[in-house]
Amino acid sequence: MLRAKFTINWKKDRGKNPDGTERHNDLHLTRAEKDLKKFRILVHSL
Repeated sequence: MLRAKFTINWKKDRGKNPDGTERHNDLHLTRAEKDLKKFRILVHSL
């Protein structure tokens, strides 16, 4: 028996995504792709 009411959001995920684009919940990047993106952001900010 459950003691507390639980909530499930069955609607579309409305997480934080820049410029209102569609969220990609099924996107899986490799470690190398993540590191490359971080490096490009770091270099661009200098």
